[in-house]
Amino acid sequence: MTNDDYIPDLLEQYMTETRVPRQWITVREFRQYFQLPSEYAHPLSGFLLRLYKRKPNQFPYIVSRIEREKRTNVTGNYNLRYYVQPKDDR
Repeated sequence: MTNDDYIPDLLEQYMTETRVPRQWITVREFRQYFQLPSEYAHPLSGFLLRLYKRKPNQFPYIVSRIEREKRTNVTGNYNLRYYVQPKDDR
């Protein structure tokens, strides 16, 4: 089990460093960017889902769309991608 307090800071860092104000993000890409192990996948996807459903006032980004990626992986599972954008760009 991981403590997900670090996720908001990492997401802000990711958005700043990639210099793309609005973009699709997958949990796998995010984990690979920060070289995070697989146990970080669930807390990260949970945080992105909360940004989609609740749109918190104190965080500068929201998730405005969630889509399944077109192809499935080897195990037959699908991957979700999250459209992250600044809260003020709605």
